[in-house]
Amino acid sequence: MRQDTVFRLALLANLSALSIILYYTIRIPLPFIFPGFLEIQFSNVPAIIAGFMTGPVGGAVVVVVRTLAKMPGSHTMNVGEFADMIIGIPTVVISAVIYMKHRTKKGAILASVAGIITWVVVAVIGNYFLFLPFYAELFGVDELIKF
Repeated sequence: MRQDTVFRLALLANLSALSIILYYTIRIPLPFIFPGFLEIQFSNVPAIIAGFMTGPVGGAVVVVVRTLAKMPGSHTMNVGEFADMIIGIPTVVISAVIYMKHRTKKGAILASVAGIITWVVVAVIGNYFLFLPFYAELFGVDELIKF
């Protein structure tokens, strides 16, 4: 029992470190029609792997650890980090729950597709109704969300 706990802890620590490294190294800015702080990054991949290997709580732990590690270097006064955590946790949890029920290659693909759909839906709704208005209010920018 203790050996399993130590293995899970070491696995989550390593995947958290990989997630932090990916966050700081591979970031792709979105095209010019989006605000400059929105970008594509792959730091949730280790969190999804953690969710597949240890369950939804393990994946969520990786997201939270990565978010806490990113906060000191924030350029968005932690609004972006908060948004990343709010978007990342449901993505990882839904993917992990689906994979736990169907531990096959087909289940992994289904879980990944469900994770992508969750990511997009939560990001669109969160950015439109919560994160962008909060960011605009915080920095006094009115033209940020005009469509």
